[in-house]
Amino acid sequence: MTEGTATTQQGASGFWDVLARLLKRMGLGSLRAQMFACLLGPILLISVISNLLSYYDTRDKANAVVDQMLVGSARMIGGAVSVRDGYHSVEIPPAAIENLGSEAGDNIYFRVDSPRYGLIAGTPELPVYAAAKLSKEGWSSFNETFRGQDIRVVAFAQPVFPFAEEDFVIIQVATTLKGRDIKVMNGWMHVSRHEIALLVVATLLGMFWTRAALAPVLRISDAVSRRQVDDRAGIDAEDTPTELTPLVQSINEHIRRINHYINQHDRFISNAAHQLKTPLTVLNTQISVGLRSATAPDKQKAMSAAHETLRHCIHMTEQLLTLSAADHITGNRPPATATNLNEIVRTVLENHAELADMKNIDLGFAAVGDAAVVSGVPILIETLAANLLDNAIRYTPPGGVVTATVKATPDGAILEVEDNGPGIPPLERDLVLERYYRRTETGEQKGCGLGLSIVREIALGAGARLELLARADGQAGLLVRVRFPAPSTGAADSAT
Repeated sequence: MTEGTATTQQGASGFWDVLARLLKRMGLGSLRAQMFACLLGPILLISVISNLLSYYDTRDKANAVVDQMLVGSARMIGGAVSVRDGYHSVEIPPAAIENLGSEAGDNIYFRVDSPRYGLIAGTPELPVYAAAKLSKEGWSSFNETFRGQDIRVVAFAQPVFPFAEEDFVIIQVATTLKGRDIKVMNGWMHVSRHEIALLVVATLLGMFWTRAALAPVLRISDAVSRRQVDDRAGIDAEDTPTELTPLVQSINEHIRRINHYINQHDRFISNAAHQLKTPLTVLNTQISVGLRSATAPDKQKAMSAAHETLRHCIHMTEQLLTLSAADHITGNRPPATATNLNEIVRTVLENHAELADMKNIDLGFAAVGDAAVVSGVPILIETLAANLLDNAIRYTPPGGVVTATVKATPDGAILEVEDNGPGIPPLERDLVLERYYRRTETGEQKGCGLGLSIVREIALGAGARLELLARADGQAGLLVRVRFPAPSTGAADSAT
């Protein structure tokens, strides 16, 4: 999609949003009412414009008819004008006035003037209008006001027999407009009845089609309202109109996210119950043995075993809660921030120094290059590093070596945790990343199968790549490498 197309679509969406808010303020809150208003509004506007045009067209036609009648009367009056003994005379034919009669009782006025001699005959009060001052043979029509009434006037220039070149008269014939207005109203109402009938039909059809158009929306609403609590299936979008497909897809996507959350919640409860059931049973047995023991050494042995089991339960609970939090945070993908990986790893090493010292493990740190900056959620990055170090220390035998290395590269940052423990065979490296997978262990240290799966979940959320490798020197042990992508320039600057 081009930038211009996206801008146009955004502008159109903004226009419809403003229109929807305006209609809602007008009391049209329902979608059906808004659709009906958007459909009927333009039709009503077009109908009003059409009626106005029809009115003016009918009035123009009525004026043309009146003009022809006035011109006919003016011609008859003009034909009766003559010159005798140097004086103008006129005998008004009765037909000239009768021609203008109407059932509405309109008043008729006329006036005959000579440019040389002035008024010859007619109504003296009727003025010689500016539009009537013609210089040659012809006629014009116009509207004026006389004696408080609107009149239609025709001015007609007529040469006078014996047709001297400069001897002509101007005849003004006027009539009031009652009859014309009645004809205009009758003609306009005739047209308006058809317009109103069409508007009523359009309104009824609009009500029907808006109901039909909203049927898919009502069907989707009904499908959502009738869903059972345990129904996790999406809404069928097969017969959904194209415009509603994004809505159905969004609802289905929301259902998918809810299902994902519910599955995580159910899995957490199930896994927590399953993982804690055995150690809690063992803990209960060990405490019972200690209570029944008669000698102090036996009680001490039982309580030590119970204490170790309790520590295992606490560690497992922490892992379960951490994994649940990682699922929640990475699922919602909050905005990542720039984080200094060197400082995080140093903090984690300090927190694990006591655990390493208890097993006499040499815990080291190395930084290669400049400060390594990664983009992610700081608490999750810290959890990732803590699980890698905890896993390495737990599976490294006493007297071993665990080294954490942070490297800054042009493509991002690399975190490596290397130990000289038993390592992981190549065929099992993918399996150990699955939740609750535990290798067959011969030592006393036992995990709950969550450490590396937590690391994988956090790495995926941060866009990093997790690798389980053999040591580069060929000795026994494991090298865990996490490759973080480079953050944006602005983010990197803000972290340094």
